[in-house]
Order: sequence, then C-alpha cells, then structure tokens
Amino acid sequence: MTAHQTFRGVYAIPVTPFTPDGDLDIPSLRRCVEFCVAAGAGGVVAPVNASEFFTLTESERKTVVETVVEQTNGRVPVVAGVSGSSTQVAVEMAEHAGRAGADSVMAMPPFVRHPGPDEIVEFYGAVAKAAGVPVWIQDYVAPMGTPMAPALLARMLREIPGVEYLKEETALAPQVMTVVKNLAGDALKGIMG
Repeated sequence: MTAHQTFRGVYAIPVTPFTPDGDLDIPSLRRCVEFCVAAGAGGVVAPVNASEFFTLTESERKTVVETVVEQTNGRVPVVAGVSGSSTQVAVEMAEHAGRAGADSVMAMPPFVRHPGPDEIVEFYGAVAKAAGVPVWIQDYVAPMGTPMAPALLARMLREIPGVEYLKEETALAPQVMTVVKNLAGDALKGIMG
C-alpha cells in the first residue's frame, strides 16, 4: 500500500489451522488465505481473537504473520494482530509485523492486567513507534478486552502519531463508532467492526 491508500472493504479473518499433532498447518493456512483473496476480501487480518492468537506461541504468531504477508503478496492489505499480555510482548510483535511487511497492526491493551487510561495511551504510543505502520485500536469486550471510553479512543487517534484506525467490538459498537467519529474528526481514517 502507498501512504495515501486507505483500508476499505470487507476484511477476512482466517482461522489458524493445526495438524493432528497440534503444530501450525502452514499449507492449510496458505490455502485459507488464498481463498480469502480469491473470494474478494478487501484485506486479511491475522492472528487476532477469531484466529485464536492466544493459543499460539510468540514464534507461531510471527510465523502466521509472515505466512499471510507472503501469501497475499501485496494483492490485499494485511493487518497483523499484535495484542499481548504486556506492552513488551505487543511491541515485539509490532516490530516483527512491520519488518515482515504487514500494512498495519491491530492491538488490544494488555489483556492480563488491564491498564488504566494513561497506561493505555503509553501502550499505543509504544506500539505505534515499534510498528512503523498504521495502528488499529481494538476496543474489545471484557474479560479479555479492555473497553475504552469514546473520549479516550478519540484522544489517542488525535494525539498519537500512527494511531489512525479503530476496530470497535464492544456492546454498544454503533453508538461508540458514532461518538468517536464525531470526537476524532479527520484523525480517524477508518473503522472496522
């Protein structure tokens, strides 16, 4: 993608396939990603909640990102999931995703010890700096997610360089999207939900 392209369309979130022995099934993942592209997906998002990223080791997560980037081969944008149990893990995943060729990254705040608003701002600043590509804020329901107030979401979109998109998945998603759009203005480049 070029700097002035935006993320549009329906994005596919492929499953993470495993062999009967519990290893990543890379040939199956490649087929799944190829199906998504052939079926007209606007982009591919992985590994995230629907891909069961939390069941993968950090090494496996990196392999999934590398595989998806290779298989899409620039035909559609790749949004790499970089959520982690800590800021350090998310930063490591974001650095890797940027180097691997992901077009953007998506992260929830750390999901073991849920941080407060100031720590969340620091978290997204660190992720954006590490990734070097646009960042999606993932606003997800508890217990894994840390639902965030629309004012906090808009603040991060306005104030943190590189934080440009929102993936809204809380109970009142349409209302939150509307409020964030009004508060963030042009700082919000797009919403996925």
